[in-house]
Amino acid sequence: MEETLADALTARGAEILRALPPDNGPLAGVVASFQAAAGSVGMAVAETLTVQALELAQHLVRRASRGRTRVLWVTRGAQAVADEMVEPAANAVWGLGRVARSEHPELGWTLLDLAADAAVDEALAALLAAIVSSDTEPEQAWRHNQRFVPRLVPAVSSPGKAMPVIGIRATYLITGGLGSLGLQVAGWLAARGARHLMLIGRREPGAEAR
Repeated sequence: MEETLADALTARGAEILRALPPDNGPLAGVVASFQAAAGSVGMAVAETLTVQALELAQHLVRRASRGRTRVLWVTRGAQAVADEMVEPAANAVWGLGRVARSEHPELGWTLLDLAADAAVDEALAALLAAIVSSDTEPEQAWRHNQRFVPRLVPAVSSPGKAMPVIGIRATYLITGGLGSLGLQVAGWLAARGARHLMLIGRREPGAEAR
């Protein structure tokens, strides 16, 4: 697939490099594809892919001062669309890409996830669509030539589904509990009878938490 993609981009006037050059000259874009070998499973595979991804991310960050580089961070089976099973190794790489995008927005990160069993033509179409697109959608999953993006939507309660029972004697641990959302959760629990709440966070509590 890599050669087919390279040929398609060359036909559009792009200069293709198969590996990052040793110098620190500017790069218009990088397509970084992470996929475990067929049949490879386990923590060792996830660690190997994540280390490779981390080393590449660090290299790109070091080059960032030479000019903006668009990074297409490609995984397979990292996201669950509908009832799919998630590939743990791919999901770890996706998570690393999300952190890198958050910490280094100076690079134009686009996380793109393909189906684990996507055919070459389907994968190629998704990659080309993401490369030539001018939108800034940072996270995409392509399935059967259709693009999916994350969105928050109102939750719909299932008919007849019972509310959780809040125990008076139980203790409820709320991580991130010192922020505005954590305080809302704490208030919700307290209003429903919870008497023992443990709120923890990474920062000093603000005036509202005190």
